[in-house]
Amino acid sequence: MIEYSQFFTTVNKPAPVIIKCVIKDNGLIRIRINEAPLLYYRKHINSWSAFSALSAYSSNADTFYFSIPGSLEKAVVEYYFAAQDIALPSPLMTTLPAGGSGINPPGSNPPSIRVRFKVNPFGYSSVNDPENKIQISNFPNPFNPVTKINYELPTSQNGRIINYITIKVYDVLGKEIVTLVNRKQDAGSYEVVFDGKDLPSGVYFYSLESENFRITKQMLLLK
Repeated sequence: MIEYSQFFTTVNKPAPVIIKCVIKDNGLIRIRINEAPLLYYRKHINSWSAFSALSAYSSNADTFYFSIPGSLEKAVVEYYFAAQDIALPSPLMTTLPAGGSGINPPGSNPPSIRVRFKVNPFGYSSVNDPENKIQISNFPNPFNPVTKINYELPTSQNGRIINYITIKVYDVLGKEIVTLVNRKQDAGSYEVVFDGKDLPSGVYFYSLESENFRITKQMLLLK
């Protein structure tokens, strides 16, 4: 069984991305050539590259670390994990997300859904940053198909700021899906619901923006 031990936001630097995952089995996970767990990745700049396989550069018990090479800004990176055990007469193999196939090496045929992140598609920027930065998160994450986005707008020394706020949802390629909020709001705590019932499974981004700040986070829709 392959488990995520972290979720990934957008990457703000063209540096290698370290990804950690936990791989559990009631038997032995071999780490020798052609049997070790792998991370497969590909990149989209002008077109998709072929998938490349990465072995873990470090492991400790059931925790494995992979390093995806750095990418140009606005590149999209897509990846999935694969592992197999030593069950006889044939090894058992699994991928995350599920649906891949192939053994020795495991997961050479990709699943139809992969995890994605984009290099610096939105980022965080601030001009005349408010005294207290905004807070924004969603729960649950992953979700199916509804999640609540909670956000808190900061106050100033006089205890009140009126901001013209927009909250938008984007797909992994930066295409706008929906505008959830588009109005003036005082400082305070708010909640808005996002319904992904008409969308396919995958990674999405939600961005809160005003005249003097912008912050973007990632969520995962799993159906």
